[in-house]
Amino acid sequence: MIMKPNKSVQTRIKAQLPALQQGLRRLLEQQAGERDTVSFVRQSFAELLGYDWFGDITEAFLKDGRFCDLAIRMQDRVHFLCEVRAVNMELTENHLSEVIRAGMPLHVNWYILTNGRHWQFFRLHPDHASRYDRLLDFDFLELRAGDDDLCLPLYLFSKESVLRGEHERYYNDFRRINRYVLAALLLRPENIQFLEGILRRLLPDVRFDAAYLQRILETEVLQESVLIRARSPEIQAWLATNRKPSTGK
Repeated sequence: MIMKPNKSVQTRIKAQLPALQQGLRRLLEQQAGERDTVSFVRQSFAELLGYDWFGDITEAFLKDGRFCDLAIRMQDRVHFLCEVRAVNMELTENHLSEVIRAGMPLHVNWYILTNGRHWQFFRLHPDHASRYDRLLDFDFLELRAGDDDLCLPLYLFSKESVLRGEHERYYNDFRRINRYVLAALLLRPENIQFLEGILRRLLPDVRFDAAYLQRILETEVLQESVLIRARSPEIQAWLATNRKPSTGK
């Protein structure tokens, strides 16, 4: 978790989630169509995520002739668009492309694709308008009100968190999980020592040292372009800032 859930958000989720999950089960049994699924998603935005039913949630959002099922609009800004499919319909990348095309004229960065049960959250890549990252993907029926990790999407995309920009901060941290950061972590002395310990247990009769392992990593395992970026002052400073001191016993 990168955030401490707001108490009022936690209380609302605990109160509303079980009933909404029961309602979703009925929709699945009835094999409900898209119209009923849109109503369920809108109800979830209002009762679970805290958006004003009429003030924040816009139905059938139209712009330049393009259509989107739901939009969250606050403070004269569209924060994200949501494309809804019927509960028994499988979600595909084509569905996402449709909603992104609808959001481009509005400069919307965040998108939700859902069939009521499966929810996927996407963020356009800041350096490339045609690329996007899938941050979160969850089954609505598997959520547990008392489990903060499972309910992370509900906290991040609640009205309270979106107004504070928590979802953007989460995305910035998410982008840190890349090959450059992983390479920088792998080359840290303590991690090479850890790797050395594993190899000594696997190969007790082979003579080598930590310098030998580092040399293999730098010359045979990692690409030169990755190493250059991994050693950059920006990544090294970020790792140093966020490094927690070890607690020896």
